Amino acid sequence: MLSCSRVKRLVINLIRTSSKLILFAICIVSFIYLFDNLMVHPVLPIYAKSIGATVFMVGLIMGVYSMTNCIGNITWGRLSDVKGRRLPLVIGFLVSGVVVLLYSTAFKPVDLLVLRLIHGFFSGALGPCTLTLMTDLAPPERRGTYMGVYGASISLSATISPALAGILSTKYGPSAVWLTIFIAFLTAALIIVTLIPETHRKAHKDFRESLNSTSTLKISIRSILKRRNVVISIWGIFAWYWVLGTIVTLFTLYLSNLYETGFISVDPRMAFGMLMSIYGIAVLFLNYPMGRISDIIGRKIPLICGYIMVSVGLFLLTVNSIAVMVVAWIALLAISHALVWPSITALLMDELLPFERGIGAGFFELFLTLGTAIGMPIMGLLGGMLGFACGIRFAAILPISALLLSLFIVPKPKVEAKVSLKIKISTIVIIVALLATSYPYIMFLSPKH
Repeated sequence: MLSCSRVKRLVINLIRTSSKLILFAICIVSFIYLFDNLMVHPVLPIYAKSIGATVFMVGLIMGVYSMTNCIGNITWGRLSDVKGRRLPLVIGFLVSGVVVLLYSTAFKPVDLLVLRLIHGFFSGALGPCTLTLMTDLAPPERRGTYMGVYGASISLSATISPALAGILSTKYGPSAVWLTIFIAFLTAALIIVTLIPETHRKAHKDFRESLNSTSTLKISIRSILKRRNVVISIWGIFAWYWVLGTIVTLFTLYLSNLYETGFISVDPRMAFGMLMSIYGIAVLFLNYPMGRISDIIGRKIPLICGYIMVSVGLFLLTVNSIAVMVVAWIALLAISHALVWPSITALLMDELLPFERGIGAGFFELFLTLGTAIGMPIMGLLGGMLGFACGIRFAAILPISALLLSLFIVPKPKVEAKVSLKIKISTIVIIVALLATSYPYIMFLSPKH
């Protein structure tokens, strides 16, 4: 017969195994949810043009997704606080997958425009709900670590998806990309239904009991947006994705100028793709240790370091040295992303009650989208007026403003804690290994004499 202590140990081990399985399932779902965006973007403009879209119509087809996605972020985020996380996620994955599959049936640009409107709204459920699922699962003392794992899943998707879309569309045509997204989204919906339990039942019950009128809902949202850490998180992610939009818009054009003057020897598209790949790999490997460090020393120091590094990195990107440019890209921009993401998401969720997380994540995703949607055209305009290099440097104003907010408003950790030797060594090893990869990149980009 089994003793009581042995039964207790078996139950504890079973719970731990179950939690790890749920965590792994959420990571897979988080990895898949960006497929529709990252795989569609390299292929859709050419596909839209092939069915008769003008340049203006192509821009409208691409942009209308962001507009309805912003509305979806808030709508589905609030719904996840009322109905739980799983239902909006399953609906979002299924409807988005079907709509993407229907891209193949669009014979006129207006058909594609309507599909993009629908697609943007329903895919707005995916970001807020995956983020809140991970938050619900995370113990408060390990929230930064879990946000690091979540960020690593997204980074892996960002590294793989565009390349996969390029290969599929080149070899089999756009329909293969749409079908792949549909299968991936159907798989994600099945994973949610079979492996991920509803994490929000008790908070849902408390919320329904406290929700008496429409005015209560408005006061709840207003009170959330008045909290300092929520504002800092939302502004910080807006600033970071403004920088990302600047890099996508101006840095590619800056590389093109360098190529035309013979400063680099590689096609700018290939050079940018290579730099983005190492960026994704760096963020992938550094998210977990940086998240763990955030749990130990608090959110303030990683945020401050991250904003300083990205601001300095934007200036060094435009220095006339390939070595400085590549090292700045890896050591400052990529590492700063790994510092900022786990801390800023954990800072947001630290401030929210369980039944507020959905709407909080909705606003977070909204400003994330607005950072690129607003930043790209404005920085493109400034780049045209001031020059590409000046435009890239000008973008540092946003992370500097986020730095000042973090410096003076984010509270210090209540308990002084030391980072373990294991975490220190693993982080240093990863950074040194990433910097070591800069040498072949420098050699590859340098002009051949």
